Amino acid sequence: MQLKSAVQWIPHPDGYWILRNPEDITCIQVDDFDKQVILQLSQQPLTNILAEYDLDLEDVQNLLRDLAQAGMLEGTKPPKAKFNLLSFTIPLVNPDVWLSRHIDKFRWIWTWEFGFFLCAFIASSVAVWLASSAEVAASHQQLWIAGKNENIFKFVLLTMLVIALHELGHAFTLKHYGGIVK
Repeated sequence: MQLKSAVQWIPHPDGYWILRNPEDITCIQVDDFDKQVILQLSQQPLTNILAEYDLDLEDVQNLLRDLAQAGMLEGTKPPKAKFNLLSFTIPLVNPDVWLSRHIDKFRWIWTWEFGFFLCAFIASSVAVWLASSAEVAASHQQLWIAGKNENIFKFVLLTMLVIALHELGHAFTLKHYGGIVK
């Protein structure tokens, strides 16, 4: 058995490896021992690998099964995702291409300077809110009592915008750390 040529080994700072298949957009996590076994699969007979690494046949079969299910081996494809009402996708656009093109514009977000500024901004915002919480609550209550449809519509649109920007932050963070956004 041999890994597909497109498969990449990515070291993780926590000491394990991420084996990524960019063609099928799949990943699996392996430790150093499994990495050595996987690398030997295409170079040595299975009996030599079992003896050298003191493995049972079942251990290697489980490792090969995991690799095949993730589409990492030549001639394998990962299974198609089953429909799930809570998490389904409609393939209208591939966001990974757009995110890859624009990630360099946002790399400053992951600097310690921005983190410090963000913490200071949040702390000052909380302080201002605590100092004027009674006035803020009263004004919010007046808006909801007025019950105008336009206020509810604006609130829904603003909430959708905040959620979209939040999720975009997740996507850019994944791209910053080398991931693939499906």
